[in-house]
Amino acid sequence: MNETTADSRSENRADFLARFLEIETSLYRYVCAVAPVPQDARDIGQETALALWEHDDRYDHSRPFLPWALRVARNKARQHAEKAGRFPRLLDDEALLDLIISEGEEQPGGSDDRMAHLQECLGKLRPDHFCLIQGYYWQCKKIEPLAVELETTVEGIYKRLQRIRGQLEKCIRMHEQKEGNS
Repeated sequence: MNETTADSRSENRADFLARFLEIETSLYRYVCAVAPVPQDARDIGQETALALWEHDDRYDHSRPFLPWALRVARNKARQHAEKAGRFPRLLDDEALLDLIISEGEEQPGGSDDRMAHLQECLGKLRPDHFCLIQGYYWQCKKIEPLAVELETTVEGIYKRLQRIRGQLEKCIRMHEQKEGNS
């Protein structure tokens, strides 16, 4: 290997590392959102980082790095879930995953703020609403046992989840508007 090739390879590695370190926190938060079991999230995060490194030549440098990395993470999470014999519900919601990725394209760095707003808004939920969100999304409980646990119907659970998601979205947008006016 000649000196020019070694220098070029070193520059490519440094460029990749700089891009990766810039988005690492956002990427890991995304992975934690779709795979709330800590060991699964760590495994998916490592698999994603390795895939990004191995396929860096496929990255279009004219586009933002984070959305590309999130798409790779989504695929790795799906592969991991299928291998493990479980499929987190958040991976089933294509529209939500696409929204998260498009947010990364439109607002580089904005995903950290949005995640902070989500955490704050989750903290404002009524305890029973928070327990429902936690049970359904993080603990991957099925609707029927949740309905029994919360003494309501399956339809009631679906309606509550829809209302809670609406409340969270409204709360997040309110925080974003406040920041925009500051």
